[in-house]
Amino acid sequence: MAEEGEATFLNARRRIEGIDRTETGSIRFSLPPMMAFDVVAPILARFSEAYPGIDVEVRLTDEQEDINRAETDVSLHVAYEVSDDVVAQKLYPIAIGTYASQYYIDNALPKAGAGLNWIGLIGARENPGWLSQSPFPAASVRHASSEGYMHISLLRQGCGTSQLPVIFEHLFPDLSQIPGTPCELDRTMWILLQSDLRRTVRVCRFVDFQTKGLRELQPLLQGQLHKA
Repeated sequence: MAEEGEATFLNARRRIEGIDRTETGSIRFSLPPMMAFDVVAPILARFSEAYPGIDVEVRLTDEQEDINRAETDVSLHVAYEVSDDVVAQKLYPIAIGTYASQYYIDNALPKAGAGLNWIGLIGARENPGWLSQSPFPAASVRHASSEGYMHISLLRQGCGTSQLPVIFEHLFPDLSQIPGTPCELDRTMWILLQSDLRRTVRVCRFVDFQTKGLRELQPLLQGQLHKA
């Protein structure tokens, strides 16, 4: 009964919010930390100037929050596919490459990565199969973090190599793609929202603004793989 009551409450709340026709109110927006600080934050700043009556609560998470349980209103999600029962606007895949500081490239880049340090994800030592498929199968994993910006900080300190979205070479000029390594289109960006909110004016304005801003960044987010 408690679960049924909660579902009824959430459905009623979404229906009420769905008939909102004003450019005022608040929006809960979730997105991955890797995309937040330097990619999406400037878009949010421009949105705040354009729509001063709309407040945005930014929630940083690498998990896809449950929109249908009202955990968030709008979500920027990076994934190969989206299967949840939500309105999903597909943008485009992000290109990734293998990066290091220029100092590290000049001074510590041996053949096949022997003696090279790879900055991996948490649990990489327990799952060594990915390393054999990496550009440097002979490298060792000395640092591991699930936080993308920790990877960037370690790269800039000359601690090793890691894969990053290609846009970060423009945001951090002291990082360079390792010569001879490929860029590849990886996961796709999606903007997700609950179906009852798609007619809510403030949500529509926010989604349209985010979509436009992210599409303008497509050449940087796809790098040399972008097709005009």
